[in-house]
Amino acid sequence: TIVPRKPTEQPRDRWKDTKHYSPQVKEKLADDSTVTRRVRGTFGGNNLNYPFATTSPVADRLLINIRQQSVLADRKKTKEDWRYMCADFKDYYLGSKLPRSEWLRISTKYMNQDLLTTLQEYIVNGTVLFEVVGSMYGHPAAGLISYTDLTTHLASHGYHQSRLIPCLFMNHDKSITFTLVVDDIGIKYKHGSGEIDHLQKVLAKPISKWDVKFDLTGSQYNGQRLQWNYGTSDSTLIKDVPAYMRQTAHELHPGEKIRKYTTPSRYVAPTYGKQDTAPMQSTAAPTTAAETKYIQQVHGKLLYYAMNADPSLEPAVIDISKQLAKPNQDTLNDVKRLLGYAVHNPNKGILYTASDMEYRIQTDASRHRDPGSKSMAGGVHYLSNADDPPTKVNGATQTVC
Repeated sequence: TIVPRKPTEQPRDRWKDTKHYSPQVKEKLADDSTVTRRVRGTFGGNNLNYPFATTSPVADRLLINIRQQSVLADRKKTKEDWRYMCADFKDYYLGSKLPRSEWLRISTKYMNQDLLTTLQEYIVNGTVLFEVVGSMYGHPAAGLISYTDLTTHLASHGYHQSRLIPCLFMNHDKSITFTLVVDDIGIKYKHGSGEIDHLQKVLAKPISKWDVKFDLTGSQYNGQRLQWNYGTSDSTLIKDVPAYMRQTAHELHPGEKIRKYTTPSRYVAPTYGKQDTAPMQSTAAPTTAAETKYIQQVHGKLLYYAMNADPSLEPAVIDISKQLAKPNQDTLNDVKRLLGYAVHNPNKGILYTASDMEYRIQTDASRHRDPGSKSMAGGVHYLSNADDPPTKVNGATQTVC
């Protein structure tokens, strides 16, 4: 991926594009409260003058959800042993050839003695210059280049991407379908069929250039835990993000105790009368720069959690979203309340049951709900049986506020 070079070997017109090695540290809190730290070296390419395309598609959340629910539905309808498995590529961003070389300086402080001895002739002012010939983490097009290599490889072995739906792949008779999110693949297949054995061979070495970890139980995909119950009469799926709030509390308030709240948002009593009145604009003082950053961090964490594990948090998260441009002390208090509720009510999940996959929506709206006489609409989308009453709601496929 990278080759050491002397400064005289770098073209003059590329001097300005030289980037620096940017190691990124990630922490993970274990169940016994020990902290594991992982360091990943990256190419500092966020401001690189790169003239080629950089955007790569990923499978939509709604697509993934419907594909997973179709496993339950097909088990119910066909009485065949449809299942779900996952595949995870190791070092997915590495090993693909770049359309042009890039240049990277790495400080000698990141190198051990053996490496320093090997690179002695290349050391200049405490750094070593490298020519980057292959994709690596941090390069703006690493995702697109790896995605292109993978889709080309899959097509050569009979697995083609849908012409209408990005990152939905299938074989010739659609007996195997799978979705792609960066380096994660979620596969729907018929248990005991030879087709899945063929796909596993195609994805892994030596046929492909990647090391692949297969999870035949389909227990984790795109950050979510999947708990499958392949029952003979009524199959179910529970999707959650275990220990997510515990990890969030550790990242935002390490070693601190977070106040407990019993509701995710404040209750504002309505004013009854002949004339509707909108809530008053807040007159609280604006937040400081540090408080604003904290609000943004909590909002991002809980937006992900609400979308993937606990949709009941979405109204409170959306209310905070509307205030992100000009947060004030009331916003800060709302954020603390939402975080305190989520931390003390963790490990929520969404239950899905086998259905006829009839797509239903229940929706409602509230007039004058927000300051400035703004209204709000919301709804829950779900897959149902044809004869289910409106009171029976399957796990949410999508929620909208």
